Amino acid sequence: IAFGTATPALEKRFLLANLSNANLLASGPLPV
Repeated sequence: IAFGTATPALEKRFLLANLSNANLLASGPLPV
């Protein structure tokens, strides 16, 4: 990710968000 080199903190936030979303999907289907 190009932005990751410039803003590692932002990249970490995206990674954490992806992990939390993955955990939610694993626990159960999300109401859309």
